[in-house]
Amino acid sequence: MCPLCTRQPGDMRQGTVGDCWLLAAMAALAEFPEEVEGLFVSQASPETSRSGQYVVRLFDARANTMRDITVDEFVPCIALKPNQYIRGYEHLAHVPLYAKPNGDIWSLLVEKAMAKMFGSYAALHGGFEAVAFRALTGCTQQEIWERRGSTAEWTNEFLVEGSSNRWRQGGLRSGKQAFWQKLVEHTEAHYLVGTSIKQAADTGRMVEKRRADGLVEGHAYTLLQVTW
Repeated sequence: MCPLCTRQPGDMRQGTVGDCWLLAAMAALAEFPEEVEGLFVSQASPETSRSGQYVVRLFDARANTMRDITVDEFVPCIALKPNQYIRGYEHLAHVPLYAKPNGDIWSLLVEKAMAKMFGSYAALHGGFEAVAFRALTGCTQQEIWERRGSTAEWTNEFLVEGSSNRWRQGGLRSGKQAFWQKLVEHTEAHYLVGTSIKQAADTGRMVEKRRADGLVEGHAYTLLQVTW
């Protein structure tokens, strides 16, 4: 198997852990295949490692440095019973429990490296795409824009360096049209962009809920293109 051959935004599906924030960020990165290949510093080419081990280079915000993390191809799987299958993976008797590949396995390897850096797969439950962008690129200045309630105004915040859940106010405000123009400019400049929808009600825990328009609250998405 060639783990890095396709490198497409649709190369992965979410599994049983709530790390949509990470998978959405990886899907954005996959728009730039050379950046995905750059994560695998032990690979001279996108071929499978003969040793079954890979070195993934990620930015560790707690140590404030790039970190080389060694992972192998063993990932937690669901052992299916005879005549049991998971849709889309009918050809597999063992289906990955977490990120599920829709092609090559690079997304499983990066997810495993992130779990190793964060401490466990469970530690990946719930998060921000900005945190994943920082880990995948090493860019420490990560910005988020938020619109609250029914207001048409957007405000910005910056991810606090070294933190995975603290933000500082940016002090900028933007109306709907100006913000849309900002999105157009950022995507044309090849920024990595993600989006998410907060839960309508604060339940104290992350619960995904499909809305009438088909979008899911409490879920993260990849923004690949914006047209004016």
